[in-house]
Amino acid sequence: DEELSHDQLNAMIQIYAREKPDVMITHECPEAIPYYIKKDYDPNRWPSRTRWALEHMRQYHAPKLHIFGHWHDNLDLTYQGTRFILLNINQAIEVDYEDLSVKFL
Repeated sequence: DEELSHDQLNAMIQIYAREKPDVMITHECPEAIPYYIKKDYDPNRWPSRTRWALEHMRQYHAPKLHIFGHWHDNLDLTYQGTRFILLNINQAIEVDYEDLSVKFL
């Protein structure tokens, strides 16, 4: 049970739609992003209701910065107006929340 239930995800989507955050920090990423991480990515092979919920949220409102982990890899990608940063294990960054600049440590 690593993922939220459907009811919990729906509640999360409603809060997100109301708040429209500029920054997201999550374990997983939206469904559009794994294609840039794994060349052989197949959503049917690795299904995730969390990725689909995050994708729904991203399509409703694109945050300026989305930091995530889970994939045990590195990525710094700007996609449709959002900067996505995938942090690897034991990787750290500092974020300046005034201008959303990022410093890799």
